[in-house]
Amino acid sequence: LKIVLKELGINYENVCAIGDSIGDIPVLKRVAFPTCPNNADESVKNICKYIASKKFEEGVMEILSLF
Repeated sequence: LKIVLKELGINYENVCAIGDSIGDIPVLKRVAFPTCPNNADESVKNICKYIASKKFEEGVMEILSLF
């Protein structure tokens, strides 16, 4: 992610990320707007600023509809 953002000239403060498992936590902690679908691990939900009301892909689509 760091390399892609550098190439695009985007700062972490301008990024939204979607995650659902503990492996996603490092990225979610770096971005300005961490989000997750409703089926996410509780440790992920604890750090997210937005938790979708729906699970899985429907939750991702809910998050994307915010933008």
